Amino acid sequence: MNNKRHVISTILLVLLLPQLVSCQYNQQRTEQAMPFAPEAIGLGSIQAPDTWSTHTLYSAFTISVPNTMEKSSPNDNYRQQMNSLGIQQNVEAVVFQQKSLNKGSMSNADEHYCRVLVNYEKATPGDLLHSWQTEEIDAYTRNWLYENVKANLAYSQQLLSSPSYEWVDIGGAKAIRVKYRRSGNNGNTTACAMYYLFNYDEIAFVMTAYRECESNMWQTDMENVIRTFCWSKNK
Repeated sequence: MNNKRHVISTILLVLLLPQLVSCQYNQQRTEQAMPFAPEAIGLGSIQAPDTWSTHTLYSAFTISVPNTMEKSSPNDNYRQQMNSLGIQQNVEAVVFQQKSLNKGSMSNADEHYCRVLVNYEKATPGDLLHSWQTEEIDAYTRNWLYENVKANLAYSQQLLSSPSYEWVDIGGAKAIRVKYRRSGNNGNTTACAMYYLFNYDEIAFVMTAYRECESNMWQTDMENVIRTFCWSKNK
């Protein structure tokens, strides 16, 4: 199990901090395995409404998003303008954003804010937990999860709350959920949730974020997006 923690922490960095894998993650994990398997908070699973779009990603799982969102393209106007400003983006991730942003500009991008970011990584068979398993989120793992939270902050953003770490159950598939609040543009604040789902030799990462002053517009949908997640095969 301690080897699983070592691999999990490494893959979390591959998903979110590729620049740190080679230069910072060189230490060996020496703690002994912990047999404690915590209970997961049951979120349940849902079938997406007919108005939502369902996406099969990385040939590994499906997830659905509401019709108020669109899939970002490397060629859309907003992403090109982000690139021109030198704002780093995770090119490996699949990003869903509020609809019509791909035709928008930096001037109208602040009208609304909502994101679903999805990423995926393969591992050696058996190095990760089965989809139905949990294990203690120990101090070592919490530290790396916290580093991943900080890595997702833009240079001008600040954490507004300490992240929470817990296991959740999505129709039988277990995930570590990390929730926190951060600052945003023009004095706005943002509610964020990260989900790490393990499946024996693969890991999926899902992140949701929305502007808190627009909770009536986004909160319910963002809480339901993860409930549509389904592995193609539970391992």
